[in-house]
Amino acid sequence: NGNLMFMTCEGCEWGGPMGGVHRLWKSNGTLPGTVPLKTFAGWPQLDIFFPPDSMDPDDYYMLGQVLKYLMPFREMVNVNGMFYFPANDGVHGVELWKSDGTAAGTLMVKDLSPGILPSMPISMAKFNDALYFSACQLDEEMGEPQCGLWRSYGTELTTTLIRPFFLPPISLQVVGTNLYFGGCGEYPTPDPEDYDEACGLWLSNGTPEGTLPVYSVDPDYGFPLPPLFPTTMNGMLYFSACWPHSFLEDSGTCAVWQSNGTAMGTHPVMPSSPYGPAFSYPPTFLTPLDGRLYFNACDSYDTTPAPCYLYEFDPAIPWGWNTIWPAWYGDWPPEDGYGMGFLSPFVFGPSWMTAFGGDLFFGGCSWDGGLYDCGLWQVPFSKGYYDAYPIDYKWPSGYELPFWPAYQLTPLNGRIYFGAGS
Repeated sequence: NGNLMFMTCEGCEWGGPMGGVHRLWKSNGTLPGTVPLKTFAGWPQLDIFFPPDSMDPDDYYMLGQVLKYLMPFREMVNVNGMFYFPANDGVHGVELWKSDGTAAGTLMVKDLSPGILPSMPISMAKFNDALYFSACQLDEEMGEPQCGLWRSYGTELTTTLIRPFFLPPISLQVVGTNLYFGGCGEYPTPDPEDYDEACGLWLSNGTPEGTLPVYSVDPDYGFPLPPLFPTTMNGMLYFSACWPHSFLEDSGTCAVWQSNGTAMGTHPVMPSSPYGPAFSYPPTFLTPLDGRLYFNACDSYDTTPAPCYLYEFDPAIPWGWNTIWPAWYGDWPPEDGYGMGFLSPFVFGPSWMTAFGGDLFFGGCSWDGGLYDCGLWQVPFSKGYYDAYPIDYKWPSGYELPFWPAYQLTPLNGRIYFGAGS
C-alpha cells in the first residue's frame, strides 16, 4: 500500500542476525510516518541449529556462509499485500511471521518447530499467489532437523510441506512458470519403489511430483553450495555457484551460471578467459539491467582487503564481459566528463545493487590513498557514463572498521530507500 516495511537490529553482530533486538517498522517516507510495529528477540547462534560436531567441518563452514548471505533483514516478501518474514518472539524461536502493516495484524503464521526450537525460514518467494519458503522442523526426539520446501497461503492450516530435503533449500527464484532453488534431496526414479539423491539446482511447479532436480552435481566436480543470488533475465535463470572447497583452498573456481531449466542448458557463463573470469569468492548481488547482468566478485584471499570489482556481462556479445571501475570527479554529477583519475578496486561491495531509472545504484567502499570512500554509488548509464561515481560518501578514521556503505537499496514510489551510517 505504498509503504516501506523493514527490519532493524540493535546490538546485532556486524554482517549477521545473531543476538540483539529486532524491530519491524513501517514507513511512508516521512519522519512522522516511520513507526515501529513490533519488537522481536534476536536469532540464536548457528551452533544451536546445526551443532558443529554433527556435520563435516567444511559443510558447517559452507552453511555458515550461506546463512550470512541470507540475512533476515533481506527476507521480506510481499504476497498480495501481506508481508512475510522470519522472526523470533522469544517464545517460539525463529518462525514464519506475516504483517498487514499494522501492529495488530503482525502475527506468527505457524510454529513449525515446537516451543523455542527454530524452524529458520531463510529463503522465500512469491509463486502462484502463495508464499514458498524453506524451513526445518526441529524436535528433541527427531535428532537431526527435518528440512524441506514449504507453501503457505497465510494461515496455519494452509502452511504445508511440498517436499522434504536433507538441508534447507535456498535461493528461491521464479522464472516463468517454475520456481528454481538449490537443494539436496531424494527424487523418484522410473521404479516407483526406488529413489535417487541429487544435490544442485532444482525446479518446482508447486506440486510434490513436479519438484525435480535440474542439474545434479558430483560432489567432486559440482558446486558445493546451492546456487546463490539468483535472478532472471531474458527468460533464463542466472545464479552464482562454486566448485567444491574453493572457499577454503582459494582455487578460483566460483562463477556465474545460467540455466534454461534443463541439465544441458545449465552451465557456467563465465568459467575462464576468453569467456570471462573465475573467482575465489562467489559472485554476489546479480542484477539485470537492459539485457545485461551486473554483479560483484572478489579475486583472491591472498590480499587484505581482497580487491573486488563490478562486472558487466552481455550474453548477446561473444566474450561479453567488462569491468566497471570506480571513478572520482571531484563534484557530482561530472560536468565535463574529464576527471581526476580512477580509484582503486572496491574493498567492500559493490553490494545491494539496484536498477533504477536506467542506472545502476549500489553501496560500496573504494580504497583511496589510505582512506575508504564509502557510501552510495551510481553508474549513470542514462547520462552516457560507464564508470561508477560516489553520490554520497563517509570518511571513517584511518583503516578501521566499520565501513558504512549504503545497504538494502529498495526502490519505492520513484525514490530509492537505503540504510546508511556515519
